[in-house]
Amino acid sequence: MRTTLRWLVAVLVTITAFAVATLLCGALVLAHALRDPTVRWGIAGGLGVAVAALAALWGHSFAKGEQPAGATLGSDSPGTTGAAASGAGNTRNKISGGTFLGPVIQGPG
Repeated sequence: MRTTLRWLVAVLVTITAFAVATLLCGALVLAHALRDPTVRWGIAGGLGVAVAALAALWGHSFAKGEQPAGATLGSDSPGTTGAAASGAGNTRNKISGGTFLGPVIQGPG
């Protein structure tokens, strides 16, 4: 499937999830419990946003496509070989806050 088509499907699923969750909650589920329509549709809209956020998370992973070549299920660093797998590479340690009166020694953690 082409990338543009995958993104289109992801967007449509997200919009549909929002619409269905909001309408079901506002029109059917909360109609008997809450008589004030502003409160009812406000809560239904919040639920719709939450469902749409979950659908958007799925949509992003769907639109990105398959895993890279050489990746296995459950591996922490897919496709790493050589120096990157041995721990060498770009290491950034940030120390913020506090007062340091002496040298800060960082060992091979």
